[in-house]
Amino acid sequence: MCFYVKLRLACIKGRVGTSINKETTIVCRAGFWSKSKYMFGKFNIQIKLVEGDFAGTVTAFYVS
Repeated sequence: MCFYVKLRLACIKGRVGTSINKETTIVCRAGFWSKSKYMFGKFNIQIKLVEGDFAGTVTAFYVS
């Protein structure tokens, strides 16, 4: 199974109630395989970014 993710961040609420408009497109690739066959699968991730300047942030997650 391979999947492609396109993410567009828009209107992130600031700490003092202001909004920051971000127009970011992130393209990720990943793939994983199983010894058994499945028709459907699903998993969710949540990423918490450091407050302030998060430019250059690299994330990784593992599925086991």
